[in-house]
Amino acid sequence: MNPFTPEIGFADHVYQSYLQGLKLHWKNELYASVIAKAAQSGQPTPQALETEMRKAPDYRLYGWLERHLQQFKYQGRHGMLPVMQGQSEALIAALDEAARRHPERLQLDPALVLPHYYTAPDFHQHPGGVWSDDIDAFAYEWGANAFSFSMAAADRPYRWMAQYLTQRFAPASLVDMGCGFGKLCIPVKQISPSTEVVGVDLAAPLLRLAHLRSLEAGLDIRYVQANAEHTPLAARSFDAVVSYWLLHELPAEATANVLTEAMRLLRPGGVVAHFDMHTAPGGVVGEFLHMGHAARNNEPFLPGLVGADMKKALADAGFVDIELVEAMTGDAAQHDDAPIAPTRTHTFTVVIGRKPA
Repeated sequence: MNPFTPEIGFADHVYQSYLQGLKLHWKNELYASVIAKAAQSGQPTPQALETEMRKAPDYRLYGWLERHLQQFKYQGRHGMLPVMQGQSEALIAALDEAARRHPERLQLDPALVLPHYYTAPDFHQHPGGVWSDDIDAFAYEWGANAFSFSMAAADRPYRWMAQYLTQRFAPASLVDMGCGFGKLCIPVKQISPSTEVVGVDLAAPLLRLAHLRSLEAGLDIRYVQANAEHTPLAARSFDAVVSYWLLHELPAEATANVLTEAMRLLRPGGVVAHFDMHTAPGGVVGEFLHMGHAARNNEPFLPGLVGADMKKALADAGFVDIELVEAMTGDAAQHDDAPIAPTRTHTFTVVIGRKPA
């Protein structure tokens, strides 16, 4: 089945490429200047460092670009949302047509009440969130695949995660919490066709797009609209409960509920694995950059995740054999006082635990 692709014109590509060029300047030269000054300040806390650095013109430009490039990406003259809005009829028709094929694989819940922590902030500065309109799903997919935070190949981390999970744990069944448009579900199923894969998300538009993309790839994946804190899935029915960039979007209480739900869903000996920004290498400077990113990119719960002890959180939920590994390598994760990266990026890690046998 040929993939359905929205129409993105030459001017749209030029506009987005220009923004990417500015983003590269932001993450390289401007970032280097900011961290050099921040390292020299000697301030003892991220908050004190933020107060001091606001006096520096290069940091003010750094912060302005971090916030406004995201807005330009979505809302400018050739922003992703206007481009998608101009072809909304075709986009919705493609999702509707896909929904009629294998409807048993797409379980939507129109009565689901979305939590306030999900609907109140526009995460990633995506206007209206990714849950309010079908075209949001296509804009989010475009942004996630073409304009990653670190400007690296956007699919590398989740393809690594899929390879790591299937090779190390070989689960016969796996549920992906906060699956979005299927960016982890699909490579897991491609790498391990025999694995039963279920994706769970709050956003119906994303699940509809995930279903379309799975059909196009010829993959049998089931998608369920539900809150990852309390799903309708059967207890003790999965070998792995995983997520990719979910936990930093959750308040602490919701994270605890997601871990409790994972314990309920797993068979004895099953594994839980959450890919996210659990650490901030660079000490005070690294945490200062994370806190600034959270404020400028509408990520209110990221500071809580960076400050949390996720190993303890898993232990409190009853998991054993807990470890924190570096994404892309699987090595033991660096401590927060490890050297800061030479160019701006997030440090991705995976927290892993097992349900007692």
